[in-house]
This record gives sequence, structure tokens and C-alpha cells, in this order.
Amino acid sequence: MKISSKISLVIIVLIIGGYILFSCRKKPDLPTVTTANVFAITRTSSSSGGNVTSDGGAEITAKGVCWGTISNPTIAGSKTIDGKGMGSFTSSLTGLTANTKYYVRAYATNETGTAYGSENNFTTSPIALPQVTTSGVTAIFTSSSLIIGEIVDDGGSPIMERGVCWATSDNPSLEDNKTISEEETVSFSCFLDDLVANTTYYVRAYAINSAGTSYGDVLIFTTSSGIPQIITLTPSEITAESVVSGGNITSDGGSPVISRGIQISHFETFPVFESISTSDGTGVGIFNSKSKGLSSNTTYYLRAYATNSIGTNYGEMLIFKTAKYGIDIVFNPNLTYGTIADIDGNNYKTIQIGTQTWFAENLRTSKFNDGISIPYVTDSNVWVSLNSSGFCWLENDINYKNFAGALYNWYAVNTGKLCPSGWHLPNLSELDVLETFLGEQNAGGKLKETGTAYWLQPNEGATNESGFSAISSGYYPGISSIHDGGAIWWTSEPWWSITEPPIANAWMVTWNSPKMEVWSAPYTYGYAVRCIKDN
Repeated sequence: MKISSKISLVIIVLIIGGYILFSCRKKPDLPTVTTANVFAITRTSSSSGGNVTSDGGAEITAKGVCWGTISNPTIAGSKTIDGKGMGSFTSSLTGLTANTKYYVRAYATNETGTAYGSENNFTTSPIALPQVTTSGVTAIFTSSSLIIGEIVDDGGSPIMERGVCWATSDNPSLEDNKTISEEETVSFSCFLDDLVANTTYYVRAYAINSAGTSYGDVLIFTTSSGIPQIITLTPSEITAESVVSGGNITSDGGSPVISRGIQISHFETFPVFESISTSDGTGVGIFNSKSKGLSSNTTYYLRAYATNSIGTNYGEMLIFKTAKYGIDIVFNPNLTYGTIADIDGNNYKTIQIGTQTWFAENLRTSKFNDGISIPYVTDSNVWVSLNSSGFCWLENDINYKNFAGALYNWYAVNTGKLCPSGWHLPNLSELDVLETFLGEQNAGGKLKETGTAYWLQPNEGATNESGFSAISSGYYPGISSIHDGGAIWWTSEPWWSITEPPIANAWMVTWNSPKMEVWSAPYTYGYAVRCIKDN
């Protein structure tokens, strides 16, 4: 019992001593913090910060800046929390009011309490005029249109009114006509009505805040005249008897387009008794039109037209001349053709024949595939003495271009740059593959166009079942009529280069045989070209 009493007494003494020792420990000091300068001041935000240089002997549990519109702000008001520990920090002040003076100071907190740095003050940027743009004018009719605007910046003050103003003179203002938008969004629209037909208007968006009114850029538009607005498309695919054109109706004038087409005449005045008209449906947009029954080698005037309940309007009058000979090539309607364009912008039909893909038309480019122009030679005396690239049109008449293509000498062929990228002239081995697939006895017939316009009769074996659509396209110099000779194309292979003149291989089909044949001729001859796709 005496030993236990002594132990208890020792424990009591230790507890009391520990308490006295703990109670006598020095309490930590407050931290030391400095306030950074205020920067990046806008209407609604700014930046500041501080630097905790002493933690006072205890961990910094929070630091940042506090601010308010009254001096000596504390953490009981607006503040940021920018981490813990000592060192510098940057703070972002947001949600501020424009043109207002604020007081700011840094703070740091440890277990003893919160210390503050020196106080700085700043004033936010003042309210500015709003920024607004006039985005576009759409849905233009005879008496109305739709205007689009957009608020880029409200200037630091709520937008009290937005809309568009317009007039028939430049720089319209609120003193002229205006329409107020009911939309309270950044992008807004206004519908203008009671406008006058066929009248030019100036329009711009506006926005109002407490600082005043600002305007967007002025846009100009003209109300519809009530009749359709139409553009004539450039004539194309011109043959001896037909042309393709059309129109683009950009506005129906406020009333549905009930008729549209093209008109063609020998005269600029388009007299009714001397005009050809097509009828190509209704409605707005682009339409294509093909007119047949024209005279060969003849100059014509062409224009597109569109009619609504108000009246008829015409596009620009364009001039073209029909070809001397030939009609449209009749591509096999039972086959599917592809398309390819050359560097000159010419478009060609392509056709799959067995494992090979061929042009279904003769090449008609005036440029190599690197963009360099091929010399155009029209003098036959110059042509036969050439030892460099050259091309010409049949009979030196560009009207042959679309259906007969161009004639090239073998110097142009030998550059390897006639066909579009990914295509080339055939070699003899590739011609053997073509002939084998079609059948040796009637390969030429399966390649030939069946129409009588391009071939002397009887045009042996012609079926065009391959889709190749070969026509008798002549050669240069020598027989140059489209009805004479045969269809002759260059290959990529020379035959005998040491002769004078040197000779290259060509291939051909003729009116009086159903077969394909290999041919050879001097480099200076002008033959057609068909391209085959690279493997």
C-alpha cells in the first residue's frame, strides 16, 4: 500500500509539471505580409497579390487579398484564397463595378490570427459605349428584308435597347427609321417591312447603354423590283447544232418563278419569229438548259430568262458560235462514266474497260500538267519543221475543241506531261491488253462511236459497247477534215529514233475495218491523244 501511494504521487507531480510547462510556451506572432500593386484594371476586374515574408512562428493556413469600397477591407468581406505557406502570390479580383473606387490589401492567417498588408486603392475603368456590328442582310424582297446584328461588348453597362436603323441615304441614325429588337441576346435580328420595291437602302445595327448609343458598319442592299433576278450561265458543250447554257435565279422577286429557260437568236434584239426558247422548270436557283437544232458555223446571241406573276426578266446577253461540223458524241447510255479534269479546266468522261480506265474523249489541253503552255502552231510549214512541242486544233478552228480534241506532235508526247497527274499515254503492251479484252477481230468496232456524223460509211463493226466513243478526228498536216482518215492516237513509245525524221508508234481505228491497228509516223505529225490511268 505504501509503494502504490508513492507511485500515485509521482504521477500527479508529472501531470502538474507538464501542464505548467505547456502553459508557459510562447504564443506565435501574427504573420508579416505585404500588398502588391494593383494592375490589369478593367471595368469588372483587376489583379493584385502579396508576399508573406514571415509566418510568425506558425503555419500559414490561408493567404490572399481582400477588397471593398470602404477603407481597410477585411476577410469578412470580398476576398481571394490563394493557397497556404509563405512566399509571393497573385490574386484576381472579379465581379467589380465599372467606374468605382476600391480598396485592397493582402492578408495572411496562422493559428494566432490574420495579419494585413498595407492598403492600396484603384478605380475600375469607366463605362464605355457598347460595341455592335451589322452582321448581314438576308431575305431581301420587294418590300422587306431581315437584318442581323451582334453585340460585341456591352461597354460595362447593361444594354437598354438594340435594333437597326435605316434610310435611303448613307449613315442612317435613330433620327431616321429604326426597328427595336425584342431579343435580349448577343446576336439579334430585325425584320424591316413597308420598304419600297427596287430601292437602295442603307442599314446599320445600333445599341444603347448608360453611356450612350453606338452603331455598326453600314450595309447596303436593294429591294427586289418585283420580277426575278437572273444570271445567264456561260455557253458550253458547243457543237455544230447544239449548246448548253442555263441560268442562276438569285431572287424570285417576291413571287414564285413559274417559267425559266434560255433564248437564242441570230439577232441581238431577239425578235420572236427568229428566237429559240427552252422551258426548264420553275423556282429559284441554278438550272441547265440544252438547245438543239442550231445551224453550224453560225454566231448566236443567248440569254437566260425567268418569269413570275409580275413579269419576265432576262440575264446578260452572251455570244457564241457553233462548230463547223459534227453533232454531240453519243456516249453509251448503258454504261457508267467517271469524270476527270485537266490543268486547263477541261472536263472529260472516263470509262472502265476491263482492268483499264481510259479517257472517253480526246485530250484538249493547251498546257502541260505542270502549267507550262504548249506552243500553238497554225502554220503547216512551221509545223513540219518543228523539233519541239506543238499543238493545233483541227483546221486551226477552236470550235472543234470540245468534240475532236487537239492534235499534238510527238515532241509534246515525249515530255510525259500531256496527261493529268495519275494518267499517261498508253504503251504497246497496254494496247495489247485492251485488244485482248475486246477481242482481236472486232476491238476497233467496239471502240468506235456509232453515229454517222463522225465516220465515213459503212463504219465497219461500230458498236461502241466499250464506251470508248472513238470518232474520226483527222490529223495534221495532211488530211484535216473530221470525216476523212481515221481515229489516230499517239502511244508513248518511239519506233525508230535514228531515222530522219525520227518515227514514233501510234495506234488507230478506221471506217473500213473493225480492228485496232498499230501505226507509225514522224514525230512532226499531229495526232490525237487518249490517256490511260496509272496502275
